[in-house]
Amino acid sequence: MKKTPLNLIAGLIYAPFMGLILLLFHPVNVLATYMGYRMQMRAIHAMMWSLMNSLLILGIRFKVNGKELLEQLPDDRPLILVSNHQSIFDIPAIGWVFRKKHHAKFISKKSLMYNIPSVSWHLRHGKHVCIDRKDKESSLEAIKSFAEVIRREKLAACIFAEGTRARDGKLKPFKTAGFEQLVASIPKAIVVPIALENFWKLTYHKLLYMPIGITVRLHLLGAYEISAFDSPKALLQRCEEDIRRCLRQQAVA
Repeated sequence: MKKTPLNLIAGLIYAPFMGLILLLFHPVNVLATYMGYRMQMRAIHAMMWSLMNSLLILGIRFKVNGKELLEQLPDDRPLILVSNHQSIFDIPAIGWVFRKKHHAKFISKKSLMYNIPSVSWHLRHGKHVCIDRKDKESSLEAIKSFAEVIRREKLAACIFAEGTRARDGKLKPFKTAGFEQLVASIPKAIVVPIALENFWKLTYHKLLYMPIGITVRLHLLGAYEISAFDSPKALLQRCEEDIRRCLRQQAVA
């Protein structure tokens, strides 16, 4: 990623603007939480829309490929979304795409639970789960409880299968434990692989140097029945292959 004076100016313009969105929506999200789930979702989806469309001030466009899949997914079954992870914009992008039904819920790291306006509040009160990645046993227990909510309420559990962000956009090998726990807890779920493309360019320099005029894309790559695969590991491998193929990346040897 380039570090030109123009990219620096773009970052200095955008970062405060993004911070203002999070600050302004914080009281809205808090109030909406106490007005019921429906109002809470309206508030958070409005914030997600604002965040993604705010990129337009830098000429950055957000495109969704395969959106026809959304209409084909049944309303009466939960989903497991398997995505790569590139930036802080991944969550609002996926959340906005799945705003009409299922409502994406995320497995996030525990350090995000506090001190981030709007984001931390919603992670704590929006039916997501925050885990300590250093404590595998407690993390899997938390995911199990989270999966029960997803199963019961027919929501969409989103797992970033790499386990951490790929700051340079190069896909990391997928980790199996969290996905296997989701599959064990929600065996009737439909699994949807998602490829995020070019999102890493937005935060490669932590919003200090921002790109201008690029396009970021979210690809919906299909829908899989868990029962069609011999094991959760085989299904996750298929998702990884789909994402690598979409991003035109080879597996790490």
